[in-house]
Amino acid sequence: MNNKLCQLFLEKQRNYLMVFAVLLTISGLCVNYQLMTYASFYYKWQSLFGYDEGWYWYSDEDKEHNEIENYLIAEQDAVSVHEYRVENYRYIDGEDVGWDKVDYGVFFRAEEKDITDLRKKFKDYMKIRPVPDIVREEWRTATENGALSLLFTLVIWGITMAGGVFWFRKALEQSGEGIDYLLLVGFSPQAVRARYGRSIWFHFLIAFFISFAPRLLAYFPSTLHYVFTDFEFWRIYPCIILGMFLFYFLTFVLLNQWFKKAWKREYGEGNLAQGKKHIFIGDLTLEDNLVLILMAQGYSEKPAEKLAGQIIEEEQISFCAKHQMATCPGDAKLKFFQLQDKLLEGPIG
Repeated sequence: MNNKLCQLFLEKQRNYLMVFAVLLTISGLCVNYQLMTYASFYYKWQSLFGYDEGWYWYSDEDKEHNEIENYLIAEQDAVSVHEYRVENYRYIDGEDVGWDKVDYGVFFRAEEKDITDLRKKFKDYMKIRPVPDIVREEWRTATENGALSLLFTLVIWGITMAGGVFWFRKALEQSGEGIDYLLLVGFSPQAVRARYGRSIWFHFLIAFFISFAPRLLAYFPSTLHYVFTDFEFWRIYPCIILGMFLFYFLTFVLLNQWFKKAWKREYGEGNLAQGKKHIFIGDLTLEDNLVLILMAQGYSEKPAEKLAGQIIEEEQISFCAKHQMATCPGDAKLKFFQLQDKLLEGPIG
């Protein structure tokens, strides 16, 4: 029954709902892209985070070691950057990852005087840099190039939230019949609002899975020239899954808070159905309308359906029990109203 009510609510403003769902999906794609990009940076350079200012890097930008690198390996216990990173990547098979400019070189530990001596000995060839400087430079490049896409993501997310609230308010405006009936038969305003406010959870689930589509971009690196980290490092890391879950969870919670405010603006906290009688939900069947009365009195759905079926048999209105109330003949509606009055006087039995 809950699914029927939610489905009716979702169909009231389907066009606005579809716009919201598209915006929700785009927001997820943007957030996933951000997470994927920064995670790829982290796992690409993570093995170098532990190096302090006493560690240096040298490269002549060639895979083969030159005389300087051979000297550093022999005298300074230098380590091949590529071999080191291949062994220390997390969640990545290093052999499947392409080389970058840092991989063409070696790491070595040295004092300042050692660096001075090296520059004197190999002054025509030296390109020595502290390892932390390399990481900081890469991070600066990532954050500067990612600022615009991050701003775009925030704007899209804001529009998505506004679109969700707009849809909810429009759907409320067209759902007065159903809401009034639920309040009349005894459901609390909080329960009704929560039922409708949570009706979009399935759209969040779909958007969650679609949001991982940016992973496909790793197979087409030439299509986005502005991407600021290597596609070879794009993976659906555990932190990406957790991050997307938190994003959609917090978005859902925040939207529900805004839905609550929209509900209060439309219905307040009181039962506006008080004083009304002989109303029904026209899009539901006669039996469904009776079931809702029983569920409001504490019956679970299955027992309520069974009891409603017995009442319908006793009153001999089975011929229209499965018809929508809006299409039921007048005498059946009259019988329904009599049953409604009787049931609303108090629980059966």
